[in-house]
Amino acid sequence: MKRASAWLLLLVVLAWYWPVALGARASSPTLDTHSLPLASWFADTIGHDPVPEWNPLDGTGTPAVARSEIAAYYPPNQVAYRLLDPAHAWSVLLVLHTLAAALFGRLLAQGFGLCRLSSLLVGIVFAGQGFFITHADRGWAAATGCWLPLAVWAAWKWLKHGSIGSLLGLAGVLAIQASAGHFQLAFMTAITLAALSLAQRLVNPSKATTVLLRCAGVAVAVLLAAGLAAAQLVPSAELASVGDTRGRSGSFLTSHSMPPWHLLAGQLAPTLVHDDPLWIASAWVPWQASPNETLGYVGLLSLGLALLGLADWKSDRRVRLWGVLLLVATALSLGQYLPGFQALARCPGFAWFPAPGRWSVVAGLWWALLAGRGLQRIDSPRLGQWCQSFSLVAILAIAVTASVIVWSASQTDAFFLRPGESSHAMLLEEGYTPGELMTRALTPATEMTRLLATGLAIPVLVLAAIAVIGMTAGPLGYLARRPAWVVLLVAIDLGGTAMLLRPLSFTWDTYAPADTSPLLKRLAREPGSRVISPLGRLPMTAGLATFDNSSLPEIDLDWKSRAHPGTPSLHGWPLDWWPLPTPSRRDTLGVVLARMPSRQSEADLALMQWTGTRRLVVDSQSPPPRPAEGLREAGPVKDAHLARLQYGPRAGRLPGAALYTTWTLDPDRPAARAWFLAVSDPTDPLAEAGTDPSLERQPPPLRRDVADPPQAIETIVDRGEQLELVLSCEGPGAVVLADQAYPGWQATRSRAGGQHEPVAVETAWGRWRMVRIPEAGDWIVRFRFASASHQLGRQISLLALAAWLSLGGLLWWSRHPSRAPIRAELLPKLESSPDSSPDSSPDSSPVPDPTSIPETD
Repeated sequence: MKRASAWLLLLVVLAWYWPVALGARASSPTLDTHSLPLASWFADTIGHDPVPEWNPLDGTGTPAVARSEIAAYYPPNQVAYRLLDPAHAWSVLLVLHTLAAALFGRLLAQGFGLCRLSSLLVGIVFAGQGFFITHADRGWAAATGCWLPLAVWAAWKWLKHGSIGSLLGLAGVLAIQASAGHFQLAFMTAITLAALSLAQRLVNPSKATTVLLRCAGVAVAVLLAAGLAAAQLVPSAELASVGDTRGRSGSFLTSHSMPPWHLLAGQLAPTLVHDDPLWIASAWVPWQASPNETLGYVGLLSLGLALLGLADWKSDRRVRLWGVLLLVATALSLGQYLPGFQALARCPGFAWFPAPGRWSVVAGLWWALLAGRGLQRIDSPRLGQWCQSFSLVAILAIAVTASVIVWSASQTDAFFLRPGESSHAMLLEEGYTPGELMTRALTPATEMTRLLATGLAIPVLVLAAIAVIGMTAGPLGYLARRPAWVVLLVAIDLGGTAMLLRPLSFTWDTYAPADTSPLLKRLAREPGSRVISPLGRLPMTAGLATFDNSSLPEIDLDWKSRAHPGTPSLHGWPLDWWPLPTPSRRDTLGVVLARMPSRQSEADLALMQWTGTRRLVVDSQSPPPRPAEGLREAGPVKDAHLARLQYGPRAGRLPGAALYTTWTLDPDRPAARAWFLAVSDPTDPLAEAGTDPSLERQPPPLRRDVADPPQAIETIVDRGEQLELVLSCEGPGAVVLADQAYPGWQATRSRAGGQHEPVAVETAWGRWRMVRIPEAGDWIVRFRFASASHQLGRQISLLALAAWLSLGGLLWWSRHPSRAPIRAELLPKLESSPDSSPDSSPDSSPVPDPTSIPETD
């Protein structure tokens, strides 16, 4: 039966993602332009470097390991990207992680004593919940979230039985989860385990000393997991401290909180405001949230079953535990709408991550367990009355929720305004036609009847069907006798909702942009060069360095600037903040200039020269650059394939979407990645001001009418983590390389044919690498990335792994039958406690635990 349940979960997950099983790949603009190019680079690199530490094609270079999007130490990534092409590897990983979420949810339910059918339901509900639906195009969601129920299961075994093996397993699970690349979900898991440890006495009445000991064990497991994952955590922590130059404001930390009315809408009518993009400007932006971060849907049937399970609050101690933890997770998902959250957001951990609405994934786990308990009570004689009451209350709640959301949206100007061109792609993907966008006044006000009808039809019909079934004895009795049909209906409910709301489509097209895109083919004539474009990381697939870091200072939107309209800013960027690329995602040269090329100024052109960025790509949806001296148009390119990747299959057919224009710097303007500058001795009191880049924060304009103009260095050999420059100079000065001056870069210099000597890597203009040249001659400068944080992380991980294996080996050795007497002497207190239940000792016969036996009505 256990194997049958696992196969049933596989069939359910394959039904949800059936095109992938037939060879299709997942596709979305976010996936195709951001995630897959990075995955392609990773797949190409691990053939000769299993853990690449530096990516020279991401902006002006980024630490590859520290950018946890790659998750270079995550074992499934290492396997999948070696065996499959990147696009199919990504899709297969999505399916396998969803299956893992279902299997681990089922395992946890069995650990809590639910029957096999209820455990099957728990796995389906957890894996199919709204968090995984709306984050389907972000690989980190399923890859990190799937480990949550397994971690809770291991922690529960330790808390209940004191099993040292479970504690070691918990540390291993948490370490794998942390290496998957999204630390916010790993932090949420740790907080969930802490809450579970504190609330364990609701189920396991134990002495205070035993409770403290078990809680301390969980804390030790978390620390050991941090040590095991240090190879990923330490570099990422360094990037957060060095690269996050703008800090994390309160508006950033509270972005994408779960508005209370949207929470109800997401649970009862997910198609109301989470589906149509017409709602975004009026129903989401005023709440500083978005539909892709705040969907807590677990299924209407699942919700009803969970409420039915909560009816056992008094008689089932497990239900009390799950109910309390559900309340905690739901309260945290409210974010700024929870009293006292601002103070909590200043605490370590909570002060690191935005989007508290993501706590819905934790709440979804407890909803799933309560639904499993409710399935065991489906034969209740009062089930019909319960169905009618649930349907009536739910429909009334939907009516009130819809009224409040519509009223609050109508108070905004966006409610009466047509959506801007930037949202046309989303509207086309939703099903609107280009003609409707051009001719109809598409506003929430004019489309309200249709929005309400399409958004409420499905949930209201489902609730009405539940009410009708509750009134008829025949179908109700049939479902009560055959609860497997209820599980099937839940799977259909979640799968159908995913088809409507999942930001993914599936295609059989081969993902090879560099081979199929005329524009990328044209750009690839200069491999290794830098380009500014609205194409995200797509130029990376053609071997081009691209300023991708497209996230704005605040997550998705700069709420702070919206709250203070008088603040001078452009897309959230202060005008007085110099647009220099940074090691973090806040890369103004790539973000603002790519999105609004019309903003280009002399400072932007000078910055393009200093970084060796000669080309700018403009799409038809962006205002073109202003005619200016030094920037010329190189001609249009029609590229339908690139438009489909950038906007989506339907939006790619938008008139003019396939038209791109390239702009280049005037040949008279020198542009290079590295420069030699005649620099005075900074210790000389008579040195001319502004001649030393290490003392200045902003690069000056490139002037050719000065006595010693900058000299472009043409000979550059870039091997990623090693780079070599060859130059000839007529006097002392400095070599400035427009690559990130990130900690860990070392340099040597030598005369041609001479011996290399170490030299300090300084920071030029606050961002780039600089090396001093003492005198005239022919010189070779070599840079090598040898990050101390990467080395420290690996050393900590190796020591923690040795400790973990040693403890595991000792435990196995002590449990060997021939070591029973020794075990009795060495581990009596670790394996049991005076107040433990009889089954807490592995050598004792299993005794039924009243907390694991469902009570009967």
